[in-house]
Amino acid sequence: MTAVDYTSAYLDQTREFGDLIRNADQSTPVPSCPGWNLGQLFRHVGRGDRWRRR
Repeated sequence: MTAVDYTSAYLDQTREFGDLIRNADQSTPVPSCPGWNLGQLFRHVGRGDRWRRR
């Protein structure tokens, strides 16, 4: 996978995640992250995205 392919896939998946989370109940539990809800997962992913941009 080239850097361009990776970036394109990353942006597509980030958009899809944003669309999903926007219309979901933020308090919904995340089965693959015991003890977390969607709001917590979204904030966690957002922090990683901000860190990556630095």
